[in-house]
Formats: sequence, structure tokens, C-alpha cells
Amino acid sequence: MLSYVIRRVLAMVPMLFVISFISFTIIQLPPGDFLTTLQAVQGASGGGMSDETADLLRERYGMDQPFFGQYLTWISGFPRGDFGYSFEWKTEVWPLIDDRISYTIILGTCSIFVMLVLAIPIGIYSATHQYSIGDFALSAVAFFGLSVPGFLLALLWIYVGGILLGLDVIGAQSTEFINAEPSVASAWDWFLHLWPPAIILGMAST
Repeated sequence: MLSYVIRRVLAMVPMLFVISFISFTIIQLPPGDFLTTLQAVQGASGGGMSDETADLLRERYGMDQPFFGQYLTWISGFPRGDFGYSFEWKTEVWPLIDDRISYTIILGTCSIFVMLVLAIPIGIYSATHQYSIGDFALSAVAFFGLSVPGFLLALLWIYVGGILLGLDVIGAQSTEFINAEPSVASAWDWFLHLWPPAIILGMAST
């Protein structure tokens, strides 16, 4: 079992490099860079960043290097947890990831639980009641979850929950609980915001 896990992890490493290279390439496709965009935005609002300052920032963060030089500089920081600097958020990238990774793990775990709760009974029933009305109905539910994109289900939930039912469906918590002290009410609100995306993600794998 351990050797299987190790092989799976080692097999993921090349895939991660491929994904990172494709992502980096797509980001680099538009002309210019973030500093060029920032200069244009500041100029339109009456401010401005001089070309000298922009060139200094490009040199500091390696943005003046060739494409492959920038990519190698970027990925060389991965082993030590350095994912670069975010000009948009004006902070290092890792704290932004670290602030959200725990919720992502919890959401992913809950979606797996939803998937198992839905898929196993459907599979058992369909296997023991082949070609019955229940088999066709449950199989239709499973194929629906597989074929409909998750983002479409999410949009439907935003429309139904947010517009028709008037619920607060955006974010991990309601606005009044974001900076509030931990309490039973805030924990319950957090749970109510967790289960809809967990079901939506779980449906895709059912």
C-alpha cells in the first residue's frame, strides 16, 4: 500500500510541472505585464508610475528576464514555499493560499463524503434491481450529476438560493459573522454555507 502511494505521488510530480508550465504560458500570452496594466490604470485615474520605477520593479522580481528564465525563477521557490509576490493583493502569495487551504481541504473532504453517500447506494440498488424503474431513475440522477458542469449547478444554486429564497449564498459565511467571535450561531452559519458547494462538487463524481 505504501509503495502504491509513493508511486502515485511520484507520478503527480511531472503532471504538476506540466500544469504549472501551461498556466504560466497562458498568463504570459497577453502583451505587457501587470506593471504595464498598473501604469495604465493609475494613469487613467490621475496618478501614475514612472517608467523608471516600473523597470526597477521588473528587475527586482525577475520580470525583465526571458520567458524560461521567469518560469525557472518562479518554480525554484516552490520547494521552500515561495510562490512569488502578488501585486494585486500587495503581499506574498503563500499567505493568500494558506488563508484558504484549510477550507478547501474541508470542502473537498465533504464533497467526497457526499459522493460516497450518493454513489454507493445508487450502485448497490442498480446492481440488485437491474432494469427496474428505480434503476433507471437513480441512474438518471447519477448521469445528471456527471454530465452537468459544477459551475452550472453553482449558478443555479445562486439563483434559487440567493434570488428566489433570499439566502446569503456567497462566501464561507454571512456578512455579519465574518469578523465575529466564534459562537454556535457562527458555526451553524458556516455549516449552512458549506453543504451546498459540497453537494455540488459531490454530484459531479457521483
